[in-house]
Amino acid sequence: MPFSALALCATFLVVISTAQTAERSTFVELPYGLIIGAHSAGKWLTSEQAGKALEPGGKYRLFTLEGKAGEAIGGKPAPNADVCPDVWPVPRPEIIRSCSCAMS
Repeated sequence: MPFSALALCATFLVVISTAQTAERSTFVELPYGLIIGAHSAGKWLTSEQAGKALEPGGKYRLFTLEGKAGEAIGGKPAPNADVCPDVWPVPRPEIIRSCSCAMS
């Protein structure tokens, strides 16, 4: 996915999440499942901070650049040194190739 499409999707999701300031909204890049970060109480959380706060079995809303595309359940995030120690992936049962990003 081109960087501009990912940036557009992340910006769109941050704008949507500002209405839910009492909750934490976590943003995940797909299809690789890398946590971009989270938004909570008006502040941005890093991938690590968001990953530590997530519980296994969390539900994620899936999006393409055209809108909502469904839901999925993720596993417990953990750091992956093969990717980058600062970016936490979310394990999930299936690889979702048709979606651009997910939000919990």
